Parts: sequence; structure tokens; C-alpha cells
Amino acid sequence: MRRATFLLLIFFLFSTIVFGINSVLELQRFPDPIFVRTAMEDLIHNKWTFQFDENNVGLKEHWFEKDRFDENITLPFPWNSRLSGIGTGDYIEIGWYLTKFYIDKKTGILLNFGAVNYSTMVWINGKYVGKHSGGYLPFYFDISNFINKGMNSLVVRVFVPRDFRKNPHGKQMSNPPDPWSSVSFSRTCGIWQKVWLEFYDRTYIKSVNIHLTNSGKVNFSLNIFNESDVKNIEIKVYDPLAKIVHDSISKAISLSFNIKRPKLWDVDHPDLYLVEISIKDNEEVLDKVYTYFGFRTVQVKNRFVFVNNKPVFLKMVLDQGYWPEGYYVPRSKEDFKSDLEYAKNLGFNGIRMHQKIENPQFLFWADVLGMYIWEEPPSFSVYTKESAERFENTLLRMIHRDMNHPSIITWGIFNEDWGIWNLDKSSELHKYDESLYEVVKMCDPTRLVVDNSGWHHVKTDLADVHLYTSSYSEWNNTLLDLSKLRAGDNISFHSSNVSHKLFASNYEYKDQPVIISEFGEGWGNSRVSNYIWQVDYLRKYNNIAGFVFVELYDIENELAGLYTYNRSPKFNTNEESRVKMINAEDTVVFDVNFKMITYFGGKSKVIPVALSHMSAKNLSPCELKWSITNINTSSSGNKKETIEYGVFKLEKVPYGIYKFFNIKFKLSPGSYVLRVAIIHNGSLVGYNWMPMYILF
Repeated sequence: MRRATFLLLIFFLFSTIVFGINSVLELQRFPDPIFVRTAMEDLIHNKWTFQFDENNVGLKEHWFEKDRFDENITLPFPWNSRLSGIGTGDYIEIGWYLTKFYIDKKTGILLNFGAVNYSTMVWINGKYVGKHSGGYLPFYFDISNFINKGMNSLVVRVFVPRDFRKNPHGKQMSNPPDPWSSVSFSRTCGIWQKVWLEFYDRTYIKSVNIHLTNSGKVNFSLNIFNESDVKNIEIKVYDPLAKIVHDSISKAISLSFNIKRPKLWDVDHPDLYLVEISIKDNEEVLDKVYTYFGFRTVQVKNRFVFVNNKPVFLKMVLDQGYWPEGYYVPRSKEDFKSDLEYAKNLGFNGIRMHQKIENPQFLFWADVLGMYIWEEPPSFSVYTKESAERFENTLLRMIHRDMNHPSIITWGIFNEDWGIWNLDKSSELHKYDESLYEVVKMCDPTRLVVDNSGWHHVKTDLADVHLYTSSYSEWNNTLLDLSKLRAGDNISFHSSNVSHKLFASNYEYKDQPVIISEFGEGWGNSRVSNYIWQVDYLRKYNNIAGFVFVELYDIENELAGLYTYNRSPKFNTNEESRVKMINAEDTVVFDVNFKMITYFGGKSKVIPVALSHMSAKNLSPCELKWSITNINTSSSGNKKETIEYGVFKLEKVPYGIYKFFNIKFKLSPGSYVLRVAIIHNGSLVGYNWMPMYILF
């Protein structure tokens, strides 16, 4: 027993981290990399025990005084997931957790939870500390007065209601079910993010707000507990090459300074600045935190989204943050990075994080790798005064937690009228929707805000549309209508065979960028090939400013991904190549019906092609070089022969689509490939190809 106790003490001592940070990448080791206090102890790897409380007797029987519970559980995995070791209890409402930790000296201690779903009560050494409600965001308790020198007990009771409908819960299943239950997924029950201690001496930094301009001006605002104990505040800023570019000592909690010749952040150049903040009593360091920032602006102009004053065509993919064995939680935090890399490698430049406030590790890698993020809170489905208050609290706390991330360019609020079902007609809901838009803009005027993704907009920075159709003509005609929108218009369209209006009754379009923010056709492996023709057609229209494809990977019964639920690709090498080509900033589009690319031999045909120029490069002048290759299959293999070829010269290449050129041909029966290359100054800039089949 003594040897076991000694080893346990050694473990606790060495799990406490106190060291300096030299680069942004080192921050990934901490629960929230954009706000790091290195004087901390991670409790997630401790031994935790667990017990269900199906009859709700734990409070009455003082379970908070127990020394252990019945089962072992692995954190931070939800209790109903396989990775937790429990793997059951989807609709058991109450679970209790217990662990122990060692403290060797008297100090200020903060107990932090990254996220717990849903209502949490906490005891230290049998004494009640406090409670928290909400399933997605961090919270903490100052437990300094509850701690003993030596071993301490932490007990956590979590209540997860079967009926989620009045709580922000997104795609998690509810009983009774939500109206969107056909696309709901497994619940995430209990603790599902990190649990850790942080240590301080008399005072500590509660939060840091950073506001930037691309001229290099930096505005810091600190929120400090026991501010009167602080005599000096020291701030050091390191540039992306780890060179100190600012070092100052001040007494003010709000201060401004300038960085000369700042390196701007975007998806191609995700340059980040590391910040070290120390608060002192004269020379004594009372607390130290690390954060980072990136210089980046986003705005709407000329019906496009501009990042750092340059137009950006948004090529985003929907991500819902699910994994087969852990639901909301991946097996490894490296999986957050991997999902972003899967999307980026296919040519996407952004992620719409759908109906989930994701783990800060995900946003860290979006900042580091370079991906634009559209973040939205999880919806509720039954509107009451209480559910509206819970939703607004979740929305604003999401913004408060994540507003320093340069990757986030858009805040979403509602999705497809969920929870506000009569938005189209209700003047009360119009006011509610608009009030939330204004509140978000007041909290953060530097980003774009979407009020109700999909349709029935009231006040929004993006006129986004959810457009699900298997009809080629309906897809094309709706895109054409959207591209012709003028200020004062409002149009109706069909999605999943249901008619919707772009703006709610008595509201109208005001020249916002048009984004097709949900689309996808087919199920299973056909999703990939359909993606190619849908995006090809979308890119024909100059006034479509971007898209969000549904989705990156399959989830449970929803087989709508480019990857399977286990993240295996659902595309072959040719399909992968074509996805990357159609996602390139500069590519070639074909004005054809990809569902009917079979022609009759001996007849003249015309295929219009155009350059879709969506990069910041100056491509004037350039050429479109095309060729038609015959592929004949025989017992000796494939024989390729160029049948026809030509070139179109473009003296000027404006942003978007300039004009279509007609490729004319007359071919004998066989299988062919039409290739078109973009050549600028003798170099290949981009290309695309399409198969053709000529019948007798």
C-alpha cells in the first residue's frame, strides 16, 4: 500500500506542468491552446470511477462523500461511448464521477472543465463547490478554500435530460424527438472535454480580448481577478519566426501598440504571433498566460467576401464533429488536425462547423494549418422564454471563448428556422432574429454574421441558401435565378422538394454575397461524382460567392460524406483528381449536362468552356489549350490518341467568369477525354477534363 501511494504521489507531481513556451505549436499540449496557463495539472488521465444513478438517490444518500464508484471510466469520452469503457446509458439521465489528486502546497487553485453535457454539480472533499448548466462551453470553480494539503477527492454529478428540445443540443437525439430527428445522431453524455487544475498566486488573468487592424495596431484588454494586487503587466509578442517584436511593461489592463510590417493571416499564409502575458507585484510574477493572434480582416464588398481586402471564393465543406467510437470526441486530439487536412488536401479552404461548438483543439489547428471557419451554436427545437435565454447565453459564450481565433470569419445563429419555426411570417420572431444579429455584431463587429442559415433571412451579412436537388435543370435554374438577384428582390426556390423564400416576409435582398451553404446529391459513393458536376455548374455564375458542400464524412445513418465515418476515402484516384481540379482557385468549367455526356457519332457538337478565375493572381494574358483524346480499349490495353486540339487566347482575365469559348468537334464512335489547360507565361496554372462517349 505504501509503495502504491508513493507512486501515485509521484504521478501527481509530474503531471503538473510549469514551463515556458517558445512557439505557437507548443500550445497544442494544453486544453485550450489560445489561452494557456502553464501552471496547471491535467486530471483527465487520472483514475476515474463512475456510477449511474437511475433512481436519483445519490444526493439523498450523500454519494459525494464516497471514496470510489462501481466502475472505471476513461475520460474525456462520453459515458455512453465505447471509448469510455462504459458504452451504455444513452438515456440514463444521471451519472457520478470520482477522482483524486494530490496538492503539495497551499496556493490558489482553479478547477476547469472544457465541456460537460449537460448540468454539472461539483464537490471537493465532500463539500459542495457549485453547479453549471450547458453542454458545450468551458466553466471553472475557484476551489482554493476547499483543498487540503495532500490527497483530495473530486466528485462530479452530471444530469443529461432525455428531452433536449428546450436546450441547445444540435443534432443529438432527443426523447421526445426533434422535428429533424431523421438526421439526428447519438447523444454525448457527461464529461466530454478536458478536466484540469490551474494554479495562481493571489490574482490571475481571467480572459484576454485582442482587437487588431492590418496596419499592425494591436489592442489588448485583460480581465483580471483581484486586479488591485497587480503592479505591472508585461506583454511580449513574438512574430511567426519567433523574433520578439514587442516587449512592454504597463500598469493598464487595456493597452495598444503597433507591430511594424505585420504578416497577415490567411489560408495560404497562416502566420501567427505568440503572446506572453505576465502580471506582477513589482518583480514577483503572480500569473502568466500565453495566447496568440493573427492579423486578418473580413468584410463583404461587391457581392463577394473579402479577406485582407482581397476577394475570396469560399470553398467550404460541412463538418459535424462526430467519431464512431467517441461520438463528439475523437480517439486522439490528432484527429482534429487530420479532418482539417482531409478537407484542405481536396482543395477546400473552409469548414462550416455545423450544430456543434467544437473543441478548441480543432480551432487551434484551423489557425495553424490555415482554414476559414464558419461557427454556429447548436439549436433548440421548442421555443420558450427559457430556451431562448439558454440559446442566447450559449451563442454569446461561444463568441467570448473563440473570438481571438483568426480562422473564424463567420458567426452563424440559427439554422433552417430550427426552434423559430414560424420565422417567415412572425413579426415577433423577426424582431428576435434581428436582435440576435445586432447583439452578435455589438460583441464582434469584425466578422460576418448569418442570422438563419438556409432561407427566411431577416438581417444577415450573407444571403446563404440550402439547395438540395437531384434535378440538373432545377439546380441550374435556381443558380441562374440567384445570380440575377438585385437589391430589393426576394425569390422562392425548392430544396428537398419543399418551397422556401430566400428572405422572410417583408424583408428583401440587399446585395449580400450569395453562398450555397448546403448542397449535395446522391447517397453513398455517388456523392463524389455528383459533387463534381454540381460545383462545375455553380462556378459558371459570377454572382455566386462560394459554397458549403454536405459533407466531409458519413455519420451513422447519414451517408453524405466524401469519406466514410471511419475517414476512408469514398473516391478513386480519378475522382480525387477531379475534385481537386474543380476546387482549385483557377480552373476550367464545362457548360454541359454531366448526366448526359453521351453523344451520337457523325454529328457536329459544341461544348462551351470557360476559365473560372477566383485567385488573386494576375493571369492576363493567358491561354486555354484544349485537346480531345481517343481511348480505345483492346486486349493489349488502352491506346490514347489525340484527335483534335486548339487554343483560345484571353488578353484580359477579370475575377470570376469572363466568357465562354465553344469547342467544336465531330467524332466517330468511341470513348474520349476532353482536356483544357490554363497556361500563363508558359506555365500550367490549372486544368480540368471530362469524359465523352460517342455512340453509333
